[in-house]
Amino acid sequence: MQVVITEKENVIRLLLSGQKENITLGLQIAKSLKIDLSDLENDLSILFDWIGKYIAYSFERKLWKLHQITTLYGSDKRAPQVPSQIQYLVNLSTLALHTQLSSLPAEIGKLTQLEQLYCSFSQLDSIPPEIGKLTRLSVLHLRENKLTSIPATIGNLRKVETLLLEKNKLTSLPAEIGNMAQLKELTLQRNQLTTLPIEIGDLTKLEDLQLWQNKITHLPNEIGNLSSLRSLQLSQNLLTRVPAQLGKLLQLSYLSLEDNLLTSLPAEIGNLTQLSRIHLGKNQLTTLPIEISNLAHLSHISLEYNQLTSLPSEISKLTQLKYMNLSQNQLTHLPDQIGNLSNLQELILINNPMSDSEKERITSMLPHCQIRF
Repeated sequence: MQVVITEKENVIRLLLSGQKENITLGLQIAKSLKIDLSDLENDLSILFDWIGKYIAYSFERKLWKLHQITTLYGSDKRAPQVPSQIQYLVNLSTLALHTQLSSLPAEIGKLTQLEQLYCSFSQLDSIPPEIGKLTRLSVLHLRENKLTSIPATIGNLRKVETLLLEKNKLTSLPAEIGNMAQLKELTLQRNQLTTLPIEIGDLTKLEDLQLWQNKITHLPNEIGNLSSLRSLQLSQNLLTRVPAQLGKLLQLSYLSLEDNLLTSLPAEIGNLTQLSRIHLGKNQLTTLPIEISNLAHLSHISLEYNQLTSLPSEISKLTQLKYMNLSQNQLTHLPDQIGNLSNLQELILINNPMSDSEKERITSMLPHCQIRF
């Protein structure tokens, strides 16, 4: 079927080309043919009124200005909704909307030059699927909204390196998130997630993954494929176990698993030799695997509020350890080898059933360490 392009459509193409000579020609043709451009004039009035600048410009100057706007920062004074006329800002590369938005127009998908989109601290409960057309995006901030889902088209955003989605109402993630091959930072804390798609393991460039304060009951084995991951935060979830594949995260330096329902740790945790900090407090651990002694770079370990009755003597191999919190456990004694932790600066043993003589023994073995019983 042949598409018939009207004279008016040709004129509008000229006017929206961004070239002065075309704009002048388009206006001349419209005048000679008596083409009514009032709808376009009205659209531009709406757009520039929303932008809050250039309102007094003539129609011709507004047409020229459209292509000069590459960065747009919102404000609380701006109208609470983004007008569909935003589509005319075809050269926009950065858009920051700091207002109480309840929705984004589908026309946002026409901003194909957009590289950074900031739309946080609003009232968004959905994202139009047209967002998947913004294939130049490298930064997408959608934190602190009311989002319950993310469109599958987000998988088209293969250049995004930073995706912030914390403090929404997400209950699941689309499998297509695994297509975001350049992703380095993904924040999902303070949502209502119960599971993760196995495709999350395809994010092999991911360095920072924040999942704390959700309702996650288990992790897919594919999480072990995140070979670039340096920080993994999973505190305040409902995990009863962590998969052995976690031990494949050889670049990991920070791991938080506190406030879950863990009763044990896999021996493979000893493979995480780059770990410097590990948080395991507020679980139900009764023992630690001896392989934890392989964590040669560990400087900080938190084990408070568990059910530990003893520590493996091999813990003495953690010679870089500076801080250890063992409060609120069932420890009656510590192994003799604890004295080998010569770099230990702070040891917390509050509310453990230790005798006075044991406390004296520990104090004598660690004369340069601040100990709290």
